[in-house]
Amino acid sequence: MLTSSNVDGPQKVVLFMVVDGAAEPASEKSQPWWATDPEIAAINRAVIEEFVQPQPQPQPQPRTPAPTEPDPVLVDVLSGASARRLGEARDDLHRAKRRYADAIGAARAAGLSWGEIGQVLGVSRQSLHRRFGDVGLLD
Repeated sequence: MLTSSNVDGPQKVVLFMVVDGAAEPASEKSQPWWATDPEIAAINRAVIEEFVQPQPQPQPQPRTPAPTEPDPVLVDVLSGASARRLGEARDDLHRAKRRYADAIGAARAAGLSWGEIGQVLGVSRQSLHRRFGDVGLLD
């Protein structure tokens, strides 16, 4: 039931609904058409049953035994062993490059040509000359 007001005062507005071909005043407690529809009620029950069914319980997995040794990654991180090895490898590489350059310088001082040194090392004479020719080695 709705009421409205105008200049003359409040007016009462009555809504009607059609039930079995006859118009009846609609009450505030009336339900919409779909609330009592049997097809919709069946769909509603099916959905509820689908979600209310008990879910199968997962099978418990066998427990793995507790480790008897510490995690090797954690040990490495805490001890700094990998970082130490990286630093040592960097230093070894620097020393090897220095020895390589010294050997090439000694070979040039002994009178070997860039081509002869390149043949022993397995590189081209041009690449050796390009890399070591301008560092004060004898040409």
